Amino acid sequence: MSARSSLVLDAAITPQPAATCHTRNGKTVIYIHRAYTHLDSPQFSLTFPPQLDGRIDPKVLANTVQTVNAYLLQAEKVSCTSVLRMVIAIVTCYTAELCWPSKFDKIMQQISSFICDENKRYYEPAGLHIVDPAQTGLLHLEIIMLH
Repeated sequence: MSARSSLVLDAAITPQPAATCHTRNGKTVIYIHRAYTHLDSPQFSLTFPPQLDGRIDPKVLANTVQTVNAYLLQAEKVSCTSVLRMVIAIVTCYTAELCWPSKFDKIMQQISSFICDENKRYYEPAGLHIVDPAQTGLLHLEIIMLH
């Protein structure tokens, strides 16, 4: 095994911290990463980032993350309808996708709406803003400290 492949393997095995913090454009950004402990359904970590201590109630953040995780589980669930939809998409060379929004797309719209509501209700009054996870490729939840 080469040194390079050993480094890649070590990076894949080494657990990533539940949350990291960076500065971007003069604002502090906290990233809540997805936990890949269950490879079939990676979920956003429920660990409360210490940078948010005193700014938002941990229960509010936990509820937000749990709700997003529940939406994502629902989006990834395989059902008879999703299998039928995929067969129709393949038979029609995916032109059916233009007329029939997918379950995943509908749920991503629900997540967007939920995040918008949560921002208005809890996060923006606390000087925080959660970015829609679709904008980050569902890799992490991004929380921006506005002031």
